[in-house]
Amino acid sequence: MGRSRPGRADRRRQRFPWLGLALSLGALGACGSSGQKAAAHPEGAGGSSLANPVVRCGPEESYRYVASEFRCPDGKNPLGGDLEAARRTRRGSEPHPENAHVIDIYRVACASGAAHVFVDMYGCEAYAKRLVGDAQSAELKELVRRYEAQEFDAVAEECSNASTKMPADEASECMTLLPASLVMLGRPEASIRFLGQLCSEMPEPSSLSDIRAHIVIRTVAFVDHARKGSAQPLDNEEGSRLLGAFATACELSGDDIQRYVQKHETL
Repeated sequence: MGRSRPGRADRRRQRFPWLGLALSLGALGACGSSGQKAAAHPEGAGGSSLANPVVRCGPEESYRYVASEFRCPDGKNPLGGDLEAARRTRRGSEPHPENAHVIDIYRVACASGAAHVFVDMYGCEAYAKRLVGDAQSAELKELVRRYEAQEFDAVAEECSNASTKMPADEASECMTLLPASLVMLGRPEASIRFLGQLCSEMPEPSSLSDIRAHIVIRTVAFVDHARKGSAQPLDNEEGSRLLGAFATACELSGDDIQRYVQKHETL
């Protein structure tokens, strides 16, 4: 009789046993949100959710939509057409739940509260092709190489001094490589504070957005990877504590983490 292949949950436990331990021990407590609620789009409006983004072609069109075409509940746009201001409102990206596109998430400061805007910049053939094959920027490849080489000071400095011209993929990866590097440098408190501040600018956890859970789990996975590379593996209990601390800082519950891991094949 042949051996059965492990399911998704089993494979995750094999790769990241601390994830299963954190959930089983209740290390992730339910947290209420203390931040300002995001202003809602009209129900069904494009850009209102991860599954229903505004479709554009490339970053410039995306920034133009956020800076000029998007409207807050009061019918106004506080960015006044400023593309650079729109770029700075980008808070990360997450895979579309039904296709291979990567959806950018922006946070616009409306008068009635922050509004999260979801934009698919791969809505034309030229940019859709970039999703196939190796599309990483040279800057991101160098950043990851430094992390792999245990050059955590260099990674932390690069990510802490991000310029406005930093490629989008490098900026997104800094969201996890910076806190992971801080942990590896013996500064877990600074790492937790950073993630707490970062998550406060992200959409609240829901079925529409798991970006906070993605950032938290990916950060611990980077720490786990670096510790294995330094011959000091992250044990299950330590990994569980770190995941719990990050989750608390990002106001994530065990259900939020569970929902994320059930939706994604890889972490």
